[in-house]
Amino acid sequence: MKFKLLALALVVFTFMSCSSDDSSGDSPSGGTESFIVIKNGVTFEGENINNTLIITSQGDQGARRLDLRCDIDGGTFILSISNWEFQNPPADGVVVKSYNTNTEMGPDTDCESINGTTYCDEALVTFLIGQEVFISELNDLEDIGDITITSNDASNLEVSGTFDVLLRNFNSQDEEYMTYTGTFTNVSYSVFQ
Repeated sequence: MKFKLLALALVVFTFMSCSSDDSSGDSPSGGTESFIVIKNGVTFEGENINNTLIITSQGDQGARRLDLRCDIDGGTFILSISNWEFQNPPADGVVVKSYNTNTEMGPDTDCESINGTTYCDEALVTFLIGQEVFISELNDLEDIGDITITSNDASNLEVSGTFDVLLRNFNSQDEEYMTYTGTFTNVSYSVFQ
């Protein structure tokens, strides 16, 4: 499962180009857009913010994946969450809740079996820098981390929230974890169906 999610995240990242948007500015609703990442205690303001909501289907269920991207510290930082139609997400939006970033079901994971297939919401955090890939899916620790969507204005296509995760190097499988925390406020996203 973790390799399928990594492959999917990397494929989508490859096909989505970065925009040249400013790191912060006015959002469509009139608020200020910002993406702040604290990496091992050092604060970065995200640049080239580029966010997408992909609406599709898998099996018998409508599916959504929200990818929030920005450039920090010479690399690209990506927060990804998934929703399913059974969770009743808003049109052109996602469910406001906490999403766990572990490979097994966390305390906030919402699952449902439909026609013999189990669908669960999930989260993935990735940091790409040079040839290195740091990912949350390799986190086997008790403190699994999460992405919390605190608000989603689906009519203005904006989302806000927080994250607190541990990432580890996918390439080397090194046991050293890096802490990433931060906020995203009034970040706009584009919808693809």
